[in-house]
Amino acid sequence: MRTFALLILASFLIPSMPAAAQENPSLYTVVFTVRDNSAAAAAETHYTLLIENNAKGMMRVGSKIPYLAGAQYNYADVGVNIDARIRETNGRISLNADLEFSSVAKQEKAPLPNPAIESTRVGVNAVVTPGKPTLLASTDKFKVEITLTKMN
Repeated sequence: MRTFALLILASFLIPSMPAAAQENPSLYTVVFTVRDNSAAAAAETHYTLLIENNAKGMMRVGSKIPYLAGAQYNYADVGVNIDARIRETNGRISLNADLEFSSVAKQEKAPLPNPAIESTRVGVNAVVTPGKPTLLASTDKFKVEITLTKMN
């Protein structure tokens, strides 16, 4: 009976005891800097995510553009989509990121009944150094850099 009572008491105390083996997971601020070189004056936009080690961060920024499909309207999502995962292994920090940039294309001639959508997709796997800007992708129209900062 005494053993049973000790087991009951222990079951109430153990969950409140701190786990010595648990560590706080690393937390990172990830800043994506996108430079649009196609504009007359180069524009720069920053997208910031707070991502835990071995976790996924996601951002969706944009608009829904209506277009006619048969007798009804549908909507196309345009803007910026970012999916990123940070992994810290043996002192190295790797980034896996998928980025999509889309916009409504400018029409030189008579407008079409539905908008034309321009889209660029980038997928990267890179080892990054905290505090140091790293170029992820570049074309003549844009550049994407990342700056990663460890928070704890």
